[in-house]
Amino acid sequence: MRVRVGDVAADPGLESELLKAVGPDPACSEVSDVAYRWIGVDSESPAWNVTARIAAKALELGYFQVVDAGRGKLGRIVQGKTKVEAVCEAIVAARPAFDECLAQWRRFESGEAEFQRVLLAACKHGIDRRRKSDYDTPDVN
Repeated sequence: MRVRVGDVAADPGLESELLKAVGPDPACSEVSDVAYRWIGVDSESPAWNVTARIAAKALELGYFQVVDAGRGKLGRIVQGKTKVEAVCEAIVAARPAFDECLAQWRRFESGEAEFQRVLLAACKHGIDRRRKSDYDTPDVN
């Protein structure tokens, strides 16, 4: 499976990051290679990487804030000095946009189930291919 870049508006979000990972020649970009360039490691389930990026963006946009956790000395050593708290007013204000995003995602899931299956298989194949080539490379010492 090859990645093809369509007409995408400039966006500093995940879509923009993925487009940068596609590179200048989409004809030479296997899905697994794009995922590898984006994340920087092979991952059959890059959900944690995506979640971390979304959490950082949510913090940047003011949906969460970092506050002093009020922990004692031992608690600060084990759990850190700060914690993240939700900014409820900002989250409530975003509810309509979230509901629309969720509806679009569900339409994608139901309408593109085969695409999701092929995409996952392509990523796993690319990871296996890259791991095999890493193991097959002779050690030069």
